[in-house]
Amino acid sequence: MDQVAAAPVAEAAAAPTAEVASAPAPDQQQQGAEAASPEVAQGEKTEQSAENTGDIYASLKVDGEVNDELFVSFKEIAQKYEISPEAAQEILNLQDKMMPSEEEIAAFRQQAVAEQAETWLGQLKALPDIGGKNFEASKAQASKVMQLASPELRQYLNETGLGNHPEIFKFIHTISTKMSEASMINTGHVPAGGGQRKANHEVFYPPTN
Repeated sequence: MDQVAAAPVAEAAAAPTAEVASAPAPDQQQQGAEAASPEVAQGEKTEQSAENTGDIYASLKVDGEVNDELFVSFKEIAQKYEISPEAAQEILNLQDKMMPSEEEIAAFRQQAVAEQAETWLGQLKALPDIGGKNFEASKAQASKVMQLASPELRQYLNETGLGNHPEIFKFIHTISTKMSEASMINTGHVPAGGGQRKANHEVFYPPTN
């Protein structure tokens, strides 16, 4: 009888021991709480997204020259607002369409140069002495100097319109006039009306007072 009564007692004593062993440790409880925290999950997502940014937008392409710093900034903004690579590429394609082509830019520059050259020409013709009715003679005089210029210089003055700039034209015209006066001195020619020939230094370096 004593042995039969002892069996339930042993089983009852063993039950609490099994229940204690199945309970999670304090450290495991804390780790589980952190894993379930929304802040931790969001941080892991952001960190993972930052690591994959280069791969996500690596396929983006832009026609023409690209400013590397601006392109990187665009990718960062696309990531910040969670823009998909496909949508980001559509934005870049739209930008390419909005930008003028190289031909349009060249035509715009050419028109601007032509308009500026025309403005300078009007100012040049209005100058006293070398402008007005004397303009054609002044232009013929200045062309003597331009014959000594290199083809590259003449082309540059024509393409930029600087040949019509009043200050440049006056400078070229002055050189041409001095050259003509020096030529008359070297050949002994005296202009009509007589007078004494000027020395070379008087022709090229006239008194300023």
